[in-house]
This record gives sequence, C-alpha cells and structure tokens, in this order.
Amino acid sequence: MKKNVHFVFFSLISIWVFAYPPIKKTIRLEMEKEQVSCCSDTLSDGKYNRQKVITEFANTLNMLKPNRGNDKKGFYLDQKCQLVGAFIWDITDTLNNETILNDSSCIALREGHIYHFSPTRIKYSYSNIAILNNGRVIIFKAINCPNRGDKLEDVIQFIIDSLHSSEPKEELINRVKNYRKYGAYLGTDEQSEFICK
Repeated sequence: MKKNVHFVFFSLISIWVFAYPPIKKTIRLEMEKEQVSCCSDTLSDGKYNRQKVITEFANTLNMLKPNRGNDKKGFYLDQKCQLVGAFIWDITDTLNNETILNDSSCIALREGHIYHFSPTRIKYSYSNIAILNNGRVIIFKAINCPNRGDKLEDVIQFIIDSLHSSEPKEELINRVKNYRKYGAYLGTDEQSEFICK
C-alpha cells in the first residue's frame, strides 16, 4: 500500500510539473525583473549617455586611486551598468542615488544637477563633484585634498556663475558645502578617517 501511495504522489507531482510549464516561465521572468539594469538611457533627460558619463566617473576615480575599487579591476561599470566600488549621489535631488546600500536603484542623470561621487571605502575617499551643464559633464576632482584637488570654493563659484536651477541656489549651495553627508562610506575600523576634509 505504501508503494502505491508514493507512486501516486510522485505521479501527481510529475504531471503538475509537465502540465504547467508556464508557471516555471513566469517565475523565471519575475526573477529576471528583480535584477535591475541601469543601462537604459531613459535614466537621463536625453542630453547624456548614462554609460559614458558613469564611465567618465570611473575613469576619474581610477586616475585618483588606481586599483582601489572592490577588486583588482579598480572602478568600472558592471553588467547592470552600475559603478562598482563607489557611490553616486545627486545633491540636487538627494533621493536620487546609487550606492552599495541600495543596489537595486539606478541614478538618473539630469541637466543642471550636481552629483557627488567617491569610492565607498573611507580610506580611499577622494570626493568628486560632477555638474551636468548644457550637455557637458564638468568634474571637480578630489575636492579639498591638500596639494591635489580642486577647491570647494571653485565648485560653488561655478554654480553661482553658470547653473540655472529652478531650486533656490542658497539651499543647493548649502548641500554642496556639506557634500560628505550625501554618500555611503565603508570604514575598515572605527578609526577610519576621510583623506580630504
């Protein structure tokens, strides 16, 4: 009797699996949907090729800190077109960010927006500020790093002189002055410190 019960049970399971292949396909498609791809240019307002801009961010980071990403390749775009080993944070729209803490989101690139990008590791944390202005990507590198980078005052002056934002400039400039608040960093220990102030 036990053999018959097992046989019937496994027979029913087999029939169900073969009779309902659309369920397996639906489950697979749902899993694929969950894997986010940031490669689409719908994430920009049409003036910027997302892959080119993010690659330019990666090249900037590799120039400042070669081979210091998450692996020996340094900083690069992965198959989902996300920047590996670093974060990108929109200072104009602070809810728009791409970090290791939120790898299911894709940062949108928009005209007139200001972006803070840096390696996620605090000990390699050269902060850079990119401004998208009239189809160009202006990058201020290694902000406030002694004998190395651009000055925060230069970024602020550029914003005052060139950027025509619908947002009040005072609020935006205050966020730029506090750019370190808009990032996601990893410390190797409690005494990890930022390289530049």
